[in-house]
Amino acid sequence: MFTKLYIATDSNPVDGHIFELCADLVDVVVDFSCIYGLSEEDGAAIPYDQQSSSAIRLNGGMVLYLREVSKYLALVCVIREEYYNRKALLDFNINCFRKSVDMIAQEESH
Repeated sequence: MFTKLYIATDSNPVDGHIFELCADLVDVVVDFSCIYGLSEEDGAAIPYDQQSSSAIRLNGGMVLYLREVSKYLALVCVIREEYYNRKALLDFNINCFRKSVDMIAQEESH
């Protein structure tokens, strides 16, 4: 069982339907990982690796984009399609977020 946490949004009102789609995307990626290559570490399932990602185009010009942040954490972005078309910049920002999460985790372990 995995936990899904909604951590940020822009100034637009929260859309419960979009949150459900994001949660469903996480479930689908984890399910695929279980079938096609999930590894285990110390008896615990690892749902994501460095290459884990998924993108789903929605009606209305929006894209759900999932990327691995750590082996137990994924980030799902809800973005307009024109921003997804600049994927290199999007991936750069996600990598910056990943490094920040790693730094926080290292500080907590010391």
